Amino acid sequence: PLLIKFPNNQYAGQRIKGLVQLIDLYPTVLDVIGIPKPENLPGNSLKSVIENHIPSHERIYSQRHDQQMVRNDQWKLIYD
Repeated sequence: PLLIKFPNNQYAGQRIKGLVQLIDLYPTVLDVIGIPKPENLPGNSLKSVIENHIPSHERIYSQRHDQQMVRNDQWKLIYD
């Protein structure tokens, strides 16, 4: 789970079902405070996902040490 508290309790109590990645957190913060995202910054703002309830990713990827992971709404594959 990822919990985000926005200024002035905006979006309070909303629950978004869908896949997100931590790489999207920094672009989201920039979007909320009104700073344009640099072109070379990876990730996308989750603000539109929150406002429009549109899934941000069909699948997500992760890598940690020797492990790699891919996940969608139904499956998770971990390669070690």
